[in-house]
Amino acid sequence: MFRILFIGIGNMGFPMAGYLSKFNDVTVYNRSKEKIDKWLSIYDGKSIKSLSEVNKEYDFVISCIGNDNDLQNITTSENGCLDQLKENSIFIDHSTVSPKLVLKLEKAFAEKKVNFLDAPISGGQSGAENGTLSIMVGGNKQSFIRSEEILKSYGKKIKFMGNPGSGQLTKIINQICIAGLIQGLSEAIYFMKQTNLSPDDVLEVISS
Repeated sequence: MFRILFIGIGNMGFPMAGYLSKFNDVTVYNRSKEKIDKWLSIYDGKSIKSLSEVNKEYDFVISCIGNDNDLQNITTSENGCLDQLKENSIFIDHSTVSPKLVLKLEKAFAEKKVNFLDAPISGGQSGAENGTLSIMVGGNKQSFIRSEEILKSYGKKIKFMGNPGSGQLTKIINQICIAGLIQGLSEAIYFMKQTNLSPDDVLEVISS
């Protein structure tokens, strides 16, 4: 059993932290108190009101938040938790952020002797709820190995991609592929509307 702090219990983080709580001592933190109250009403765990309460007690800190600014705010800002993390602990970030920021943070974490893994996820809310997310991980290989069992709590496909930033680079490629598929689908639907075909019949056939 590990002591884990999970930061960000939104649509994705809420069920992910729930899976972790089945076999670990989980504490959650979120800007919205309502979400914390809801999570605690469903899962076994604790909460903190401020990141200043971290106090070097967690084996893992996991974040699933919005963007670069949010990640900087919870880590290296004046109100962040970096200075509160214990040596040799592991910080796993599941957010989708820039590889440039990952390299900056990895350096800052290394100076504090804390391991940082960039581990963006794919699979959407349903993947988080069903524990079937794909997780692409960049960072130190030994830190990944130590974290793999944790990631298996809510991930189905977990792959170490290489040096810090590799997870985010892989996520960019994933997003480009998705964008291409959506563009192709949009073009097909637009063309379909220029014909006399039944949209329902066309979609029924091509979806199978």
